[in-house]
Amino acid sequence: MECELEDAGFEGFQCDPSNPPSYQLELVLRKWYPIDGSREFRCFVREGRLIGISQRDMNFYDFRNEPETQQKIVEALQCLLEEKIMSKWHGQQNYIFDVLMTRDLSRGHVLDFNPYAPLTDSLLFTYEELLPAFTRGSTPELRVIDSPLHPAATRNAPAHQHNMLPIEALVLSSGRDIDEFSYL
Repeated sequence: MECELEDAGFEGFQCDPSNPPSYQLELVLRKWYPIDGSREFRCFVREGRLIGISQRDMNFYDFRNEPETQQKIVEALQCLLEEKIMSKWHGQQNYIFDVLMTRDLSRGHVLDFNPYAPLTDSLLFTYEELLPAFTRGSTPELRVIDSPLHPAATRNAPAHQHNMLPIEALVLSSGRDIDEFSYL
Protein backbone atom coordinates (compact mmCIF):
# COMPACT_ATOMS: atom_id res chain seq x y z
CA MET A 1 0.00 0.00 0.00
CA GLU A 2 2.75 2.45 0.91
CA CYS A 3 4.49 1.88 -2.41
CA GLU A 4 1.25 2.42 -4.34
CA LEU A 5 0.62 5.71 -2.54
CA GLU A 6 4.13 6.94 -3.17
CA ASP A 7 4.02 6.00 -6.85
CA ALA A 8 0.53 7.31 -7.56
CA GLY A 9 0.17 10.36 -5.35
CA PHE A 10 3.60 11.91 -5.48
CA GLU A 11 4.60 11.51 -9.10
CA GLY A 12 7.50 13.84 -9.82
CA PHE A 13 8.01 14.59 -6.11
CA GLN A 14 11.66 14.82 -5.10
CA CYS A 15 12.51 13.78 -1.57
CA ASP A 16 15.86 13.72 0.18
CA PRO A 17 16.03 10.31 1.98
CA SER A 18 18.16 11.85 4.73
CA ASN A 19 15.48 14.48 5.41
CA PRO A 20 12.01 12.91 4.88
CA PRO A 21 8.82 15.04 4.98
CA SER A 22 7.47 15.75 8.46
CA TYR A 23 3.92 14.53 7.81
CA GLN A 24 2.23 11.15 7.93
CA LEU A 25 -0.17 9.95 5.26
CA GLU A 26 -3.71 9.30 6.41
CA LEU A 27 -6.59 7.40 4.89
CA VAL A 28 -9.76 9.46 5.23
CA LEU A 29 -13.12 7.78 4.67
CA ARG A 30 -16.22 9.82 4.02
CA LYS A 31 -19.87 8.89 4.00
CA TRP A 32 -21.18 8.80 0.46
CA TYR A 33 -24.41 10.54 -0.42
CA PRO A 34 -25.93 11.50 -3.76
CA ILE A 35 -25.37 15.07 -4.89
CA ASP A 36 -26.82 17.22 -7.65
CA GLY A 37 -24.12 17.22 -10.33
CA SER A 38 -25.47 20.45 -11.84
CA ARG A 39 -24.14 22.33 -8.80
CA GLU A 40 -20.69 20.73 -8.59
CA PHE A 41 -17.56 22.63 -9.71
CA ARG A 42 -13.78 22.19 -9.71
CA CYS A 43 -11.71 25.27 -8.79
CA PHE A 44 -8.06 25.78 -9.75
CA VAL A 45 -5.87 27.87 -7.43
CA ARG A 46 -2.33 29.05 -8.23
CA GLU A 47 -0.28 31.03 -5.72
CA GLY A 48 -3.41 31.49 -3.63
CA ARG A 49 -5.44 32.95 -6.50
CA LEU A 50 -8.51 31.40 -8.12
CA ILE A 51 -7.70 31.19 -11.84
CA GLY A 52 -10.22 28.73 -13.29
CA ILE A 53 -13.54 27.07 -12.55
CA SER A 54 -14.91 24.08 -14.42
CA GLN A 55 -18.16 22.22 -14.07
CA ARG A 56 -17.57 18.64 -12.91
CA ASP A 57 -20.61 16.86 -14.31
CA MET A 58 -20.12 16.59 -18.05
CA ASN A 59 -23.77 17.18 -18.95
CA PHE A 60 -25.32 20.23 -20.57
CA TYR A 61 -27.29 22.46 -18.17
CA ASP A 62 -29.04 25.33 -19.91
CA PHE A 63 -29.16 27.57 -16.81
CA ARG A 64 -25.35 27.63 -16.60
CA ASN A 65 -25.13 29.61 -19.82
CA GLU A 66 -26.96 32.65 -18.46
CA PRO A 67 -24.44 35.47 -17.85
CA GLU A 68 -26.06 36.43 -14.51
CA THR A 69 -25.80 32.83 -13.30
CA GLN A 70 -22.18 32.56 -14.36
CA GLN A 71 -21.31 35.80 -12.56
CA LYS A 72 -23.08 34.58 -9.42
CA ILE A 73 -21.12 31.30 -9.49
CA VAL A 74 -17.75 33.07 -9.93
CA GLU A 75 -18.46 35.58 -7.15
CA ALA A 76 -19.66 32.89 -4.72
CA LEU A 77 -16.60 30.71 -5.35
CA GLN A 78 -14.18 33.63 -5.00
CA CYS A 79 -15.87 34.51 -1.72
CA LEU A 80 -15.63 30.90 -0.52
CA LEU A 81 -11.91 30.83 -1.32
CA GLU A 82 -11.14 34.14 0.36
CA GLU A 83 -13.35 33.81 3.45
CA LYS A 84 -13.41 30.09 4.22
CA ILE A 85 -10.36 28.44 2.66
CA MET A 86 -7.54 30.99 2.67
CA SER A 87 -8.24 31.99 6.27
CA LYS A 88 -7.70 28.37 7.38
CA TRP A 89 -5.33 26.89 4.79
CA HIS A 90 -1.69 27.92 5.21
CA GLY A 91 0.01 25.11 3.27
CA GLN A 92 0.70 24.74 -0.42
CA GLN A 93 -0.68 27.65 -2.44
CA ASN A 94 -1.27 25.64 -5.64
CA TYR A 95 -4.23 23.27 -5.33
CA ILE A 96 -7.56 22.25 -6.74
CA PHE A 97 -10.76 21.97 -4.75
CA ASP A 98 -14.18 20.60 -5.59
CA VAL A 99 -17.30 22.38 -4.43
CA LEU A 100 -21.02 21.67 -4.21
CA MET A 101 -22.93 24.93 -4.54
CA THR A 102 -26.16 25.60 -2.66
CA ARG A 103 -29.40 25.50 -4.64
CA ASP A 104 -29.45 29.28 -4.99
CA LEU A 105 -25.75 29.27 -6.04
CA SER A 106 -24.86 31.82 -3.37
CA ARG A 107 -22.53 29.62 -1.30
CA GLY A 108 -20.55 26.42 -1.62
CA HIS A 109 -19.43 23.45 0.44
CA VAL A 110 -15.93 22.05 -0.14
CA LEU A 111 -16.06 18.39 -1.10
CA ASP A 112 -12.43 17.61 -1.81
CA PHE A 113 -8.90 19.00 -2.14
CA ASN A 114 -6.50 17.75 -4.82
CA PRO A 115 -2.96 18.56 -5.89
CA TYR A 116 -2.50 21.04 -8.70
CA ALA A 117 -0.94 18.41 -10.92
CA PRO A 118 -1.72 16.50 -14.11
CA LEU A 119 -2.88 13.46 -12.13
CA THR A 120 -5.93 15.56 -11.15
CA ASP A 121 -8.38 15.74 -14.06
CA SER A 122 -8.56 19.33 -15.32
CA LEU A 123 -12.01 18.63 -16.83
CA LEU A 124 -12.89 21.40 -19.33
CA PHE A 125 -9.40 22.95 -19.16
CA THR A 126 -5.94 21.71 -19.99
CA TYR A 127 -3.11 22.66 -17.67
CA GLU A 128 -1.58 24.56 -20.61
CA GLU A 129 -4.77 26.65 -20.87
CA LEU A 130 -4.68 27.47 -17.17
CA LEU A 131 -1.20 29.03 -17.39
CA PRO A 132 -2.33 32.15 -19.35
CA ALA A 133 -5.25 32.56 -16.91
CA PHE A 134 -2.68 32.70 -14.11
CA THR A 135 -0.40 35.20 -15.86
CA ARG A 136 -3.30 37.49 -16.86
CA GLY A 137 -4.26 38.00 -13.24
CA SER A 138 -7.86 38.76 -14.06
CA THR A 139 -11.19 37.30 -13.01
CA PRO A 140 -11.17 33.50 -12.97
CA GLU A 141 -12.41 31.85 -16.13
CA LEU A 142 -15.57 29.76 -15.76
CA ARG A 143 -15.96 26.93 -18.23
CA VAL A 144 -19.27 25.16 -18.66
CA ILE A 145 -20.68 22.93 -21.36
CA ASP A 146 -22.46 25.43 -23.58
CA SER A 147 -24.33 23.01 -25.83
CA PRO A 148 -25.67 19.45 -25.76
CA LEU A 149 -23.31 18.86 -28.72
CA HIS A 150 -20.18 20.01 -26.84
CA PRO A 151 -17.43 17.36 -27.27
CA ALA A 152 -17.10 16.86 -23.50
CA ALA A 153 -20.85 16.24 -23.19
CA THR A 154 -20.66 13.42 -25.69
CA ARG A 155 -17.59 11.78 -24.12
CA ASN A 156 -18.50 8.83 -21.93
CA ALA A 157 -15.45 8.30 -19.74
CA PRO A 158 -13.48 10.77 -17.61
CA ALA A 159 -9.80 11.14 -18.50
CA HIS A 160 -8.67 9.59 -15.19
CA GLN A 161 -11.38 6.95 -14.83
CA HIS A 162 -8.83 4.41 -13.56
CA ASN A 163 -8.74 6.40 -10.29
CA MET A 164 -12.48 5.96 -9.78
CA LEU A 165 -12.54 2.21 -8.96
CA PRO A 166 -11.18 0.14 -6.12
CA ILE A 167 -8.15 -1.88 -7.29
CA GLU A 168 -10.05 -5.06 -6.41
CA ALA A 169 -12.71 -4.22 -9.02
CA LEU A 170 -10.02 -3.83 -11.65
CA VAL A 171 -8.43 -7.12 -10.63
CA LEU A 172 -11.81 -8.83 -10.79
CA SER A 173 -12.34 -7.48 -14.30
CA SER A 174 -9.06 -9.08 -15.40
CA GLY A 175 -10.65 -12.49 -15.92
CA ARG A 176 -10.96 -13.51 -12.28
CA ASP A 177 -14.22 -14.79 -10.89
CA ILE A 178 -15.90 -13.97 -7.58
CA ASP A 179 -14.27 -16.94 -5.80
CA GLU A 180 -10.79 -15.66 -6.68
CA PHE A 181 -11.85 -12.16 -5.61
CA SER A 182 -12.76 -13.40 -2.12
CA TYR A 183 -9.17 -14.54 -1.57
CA LEU A 184 -7.58 -11.16 -2.35
